[in-house]
Amino acid sequence: MLLDVGCGNVPRGDVNVDIVMRHNVTNFIKADAQKLPFIDRAFTESLSNHAIEHLADPENMVSELKRVTQKKIMINTPLFFSFGYREIFKKRKNREHIHYFLPNWFRYRGFKTFISMSLLRPLLGNKVLFLPLPFFSIHAFMEKV
Repeated sequence: MLLDVGCGNVPRGDVNVDIVMRHNVTNFIKADAQKLPFIDRAFTESLSNHAIEHLADPENMVSELKRVTQKKIMINTPLFFSFGYREIFKKRKNREHIHYFLPNWFRYRGFKTFISMSLLRPLLGNKVLFLPLPFFSIHAFMEKV
C-alpha cells in the first residue's frame, strides 16, 4: 500500500495526506506530515512530492516516513538553487518554501539520491517567458531492509 504525503491536488497513493483539505481526492486524510496519524509500518511504500521544503521541521517528516513505512521511501524536492529565477522575476523571495536542499542532506539520513532537470517557462509579470529555464529536482529514495 502506498502513502502519498503532501499529495496536493494530484494524489498518487492508496492513502493521500495533506495539511490542506483537498476535495475530490480519494482516500484523503487531513494530517500534518510531521505527525502522521498511522501505526508503525502501516504502509509498504511512502512518497512525498515537493512537500518537504514547505515544512518547519523536515527532519521530523523524514522520521515519520521511516516510522510508518515498511520498504521504500521516495522524496522529491527542488534542488537548492532552482528557485533563483523566481526571485529574479518576481522580485521577492518564494515565501512558500522554508527550506532548500542539497543531495547531501538526504544522503546523511540514509537516502540514495539523483538529480533530474526539466525545462520550465516561468511567468515574467503576466507573460510566459519565451525561453525555457532549467529546473532541477532532487529525488531521494530509501529501501528499508
